[in-house]
Amino acid sequence: LGDRYLIGKLVLYDSSYHIRLIDQDRSLAADATRGTLHYGFTERIEVAPTILHYSGATPSSQFYDQSLIPVLRGSTDTLHKDRVVWEVDWREEWAFNQQGPKSKRTKRWLEFAKKNRIEPDEAWFVVVRTKHYKLVEFPKLPPLLFKLPSEDKNIADEQPKILSDMRKKLFDWIASVDS
Repeated sequence: LGDRYLIGKLVLYDSSYHIRLIDQDRSLAADATRGTLHYGFTERIEVAPTILHYSGATPSSQFYDQSLIPVLRGSTDTLHKDRVVWEVDWREEWAFNQQGPKSKRTKRWLEFAKKNRIEPDEAWFVVVRTKHYKLVEFPKLPPLLFKLPSEDKNIADEQPKILSDMRKKLFDWIASVDS
């Protein structure tokens, strides 16, 4: 908390969303990987299928993602993500603050939204992050593109090819979720 003088999770920076996942697999099958670190991308949507897998249950087809157990037990080809995607929805800022903002952060957000003519149904963004780049897409504002690890300089105008590639990754992800 307090990174970039911000508090909370309604921001686009890695420090707000990068959470280390720590797991202890007591199975003998995990002995080969015990004490090791996996640096690939994982997402919170993999936690429920993993817990079900641990319990011996088969995750329902309703789960979008898969169990992390194979990775925890040494398989390198079962889970390889070249990106992670997350969304942030600010619409509740309007819902909870119709009688006036209750915090400085909310007041600043509402002033920003008014200045940029952002309507309540446009108060969200989606982030696509790869190992080297991060794209932040807003419904109404220009995109932000960062070359990581820096999240200080928007390179979207300077790098149209990378912007296009990152947008393709976003649209591919949307298509995979909708199918």
